[in-house]
Amino acid sequence: MFKKLIIGVVALVAIIGGASYFALSNLDSMIKAAIEKYGSQVTQTTVSVNGVNTKLAEGEASLTDIVIGNPQDFTTPKAFNMGNISAKLDIASLSSGGPIILNEVAIDKPSINFEVNKQGKNNLQTLERNIKSYAGSAESAKAETAAASGGTERKIIINNLYIRDGQISITQALFPDKPLSAKLPVIHLTNIGRDKGGATAAQIAERILGAISADAAKVATNSITQQLGENLKSAAGEAAGKKAGEIEGKLKGLLGQ
Repeated sequence: MFKKLIIGVVALVAIIGGASYFALSNLDSMIKAAIEKYGSQVTQTTVSVNGVNTKLAEGEASLTDIVIGNPQDFTTPKAFNMGNISAKLDIASLSSGGPIILNEVAIDKPSINFEVNKQGKNNLQTLERNIKSYAGSAESAKAETAAASGGTERKIIINNLYIRDGQISITQALFPDKPLSAKLPVIHLTNIGRDKGGATAAQIAERILGAISADAAKVATNSITQQLGENLKSAAGEAAGKKAGEIEGKLKGLLGQ
């Protein structure tokens, strides 16, 4: 089960949803090893986790410092440090036979490095493509296994997911010596998977990273455009404004907006 439940918040879902399959004495260390091994396969980058703490009796779990490396063709060493991740489980859902329900998942103080390379590609969209590629092959393999065994994989519903106090570092090829930083707006996703009777781990991963990428791209576009405007102040007023507008339009297309 853990092979399909790895990457950022999805790794936390694995801790809660799959915890009953492991001996309590080894649970935290086994989860840490699974996240690092299979998370690296899913993202096609290096994934590491500093700490895991599960409290099954209370229906709670937490992770500290999940670090997701950058894909190839990007210069900065990592894309994410996920900060502290915590979750509260509806314990009754474990034995209900239906989807596993997480009442709340919170990601506090994540650090996100948004990088645009010389080819105009950004690292978060590249990670999304990597996950989708893995999810496609994983879903096919899962369907074949389920058909052969007659079993089905438990799906997941997340009632509330919060991403709070995020910080974005923006690195872009236009001004490689002038990195920018900005705050990520609070992201609140609700009822993930509820409309379909539960979501797979891959679907959750895509939803969460998609939300982060969209907001990060908006912040990055605004920050880079502002920097461009400042650098063009010495040019003729109308010409500078026109030039900045043209570049902003290109940036929005570049960053997927």
